Amino acid sequence: MKNITYLLLLVASLGGCTSLNGLVAGHYETDPHSGEPVYQDYLADNYGSSARGIAYGMAKEMELTFLNNDYAVINQNSTLDVEYIPTGDGAEVSLTWTSTKALFPPGEYNIASERTRQYNQREAASFVDLASKGIAKLIDNLKAAGMEQNYSISATYEGLADGIPIRGPLYYQGEFGQVQMPYEATHYNGSPHQFYIQQGQQIRNNAELAALRAYGLRSFLHGRLQYLGYSPIIMDNYEVKTTHKRGAAFRSAKISILVREQ
Repeated sequence: MKNITYLLLLVASLGGCTSLNGLVAGHYETDPHSGEPVYQDYLADNYGSSARGIAYGMAKEMELTFLNNDYAVINQNSTLDVEYIPTGDGAEVSLTWTSTKALFPPGEYNIASERTRQYNQREAASFVDLASKGIAKLIDNLKAAGMEQNYSISATYEGLADGIPIRGPLYYQGEFGQVQMPYEATHYNGSPHQFYIQQGQQIRNNAELAALRAYGLRSFLHGRLQYLGYSPIIMDNYEVKTTHKRGAAFRSAKISILVREQ
């Protein structure tokens, strides 16, 4: 509850102006030929680049959405940490969902499985739904700023597994198709790594379990975006982490979204 209170105070101090329109209201000029509002100069002047300003607005909107759209009410054991990090050519927005129950029960990798739903009352699905809405809003705001051809989006999906060993045979059921996590896009405990897992393959260790958790986030996020009517080009990256420690805190998940101005 402490984290939720902090987020509420943070949003209140910003006056609730979290949409792109709120960020630029009264501070843009109009194109002399089309009469359309020109956002980019204002965003660049105040945030260093248009991409940074739009990413900042997205971060604040995610905080408000979590608090005001029943996410926090339905998922009372959960908190959402939204971090905005400026980069050299844009900004990163990191969404971390933390729950007392964890997003996954021990030995599970599929956020939509019946076992996961019974374990955490669809918290994992709520997390992906919130992230997809954030990306959809980000795309809308980039379009409104006239940047349709001038940005790129990449996402990093973080899957974690704690130290509870896999008990008994556990197999990948093929829910996400053939899992391909190439060396150049994947890190395992900080080092480049690759994972290729096929339907019916036995999950031999916690590293493969964590990899499936990360890849599952990617699959559900893309699927949710398509359901909302969006098909963005997203460069997918993966962070796979394992630890000898045990507990719900080490079976969490994280999605980081990086928008770059080109």
